[in-house]
Amino acid sequence: MVHFVQNVLLPVTPVAYASVAVSSGATSSKSRPPLGSPGLYHLAWEVPTIEDLAAARATLADLGALIGESDHGATKSLYAQDPDGNEFEVMWLVPRDQWGEYEHSAVIERLDLERELGRYGGR
Repeated sequence: MVHFVQNVLLPVTPVAYASVAVSSGATSSKSRPPLGSPGLYHLAWEVPTIEDLAAARATLADLGALIGESDHGATKSLYAQDPDGNEFEVMWLVPRDQWGEYEHSAVIERLDLERELGRYGGR
């Protein structure tokens, strides 16, 4: 995962960086604890612009790593897996003054990234 983070995520996610200690050997998904067991669910990185989120989407899709996308109102999120099967999120936070009805609630809707680029791009 360290290689994946350094070479795939860091070039498009300069705002936030998580330092993660990972063993040198991949763990088979067959040997992972069952769902609901204590442990790390996923990591998240925040990108500074909606254009950076679009660039991350293109990179992750090209790599076959993109597994989901969501519009949470105040955040726009991509979900992916690294080569070891670890889930992670790349998200963009809408400017606070534009949260509106989402200031105190989070929704889970389909992300229309083209619409969001039109709405928030170029800022």
